[in-house]
Amino acid sequence: MRDSKFSVRINISNSVWFKNFRNVEYDKKDYSDIVETLVKVCEEKRGIFKSSYNYDIIVDNILAAIPEHKKTYLWYYGLHHLLKLRCDHSDWYDGANAARRVIECKLVYMSPSF
Repeated sequence: MRDSKFSVRINISNSVWFKNFRNVEYDKKDYSDIVETLVKVCEEKRGIFKSSYNYDIIVDNILAAIPEHKKTYLWYYGLHHLLKLRCDHSDWYDGANAARRVIECKLVYMSPSF
């Protein structure tokens, strides 16, 4: 059962100048369906989409099925972490890499500096 858990060290500070790190433990089963769906749908657009922003709409449509109260910064961070582990960073159009970039942008816009 321990294999289904992962821990990530996250800065939870609301300040851009002062850091406050906390280890957050996630359960992979909570993310497995959404990760598989994101990777599959983004991979289907390989060769069709030529720009990163094109993936925004399909990722947003998939994330629309998730209740709003669950979509917190920490939730997105866990999703980003799993996508980062799955992606091939050398392949720009890899489904996991495309989804990771979209989630990474969402994390940036959710940060205190924006």
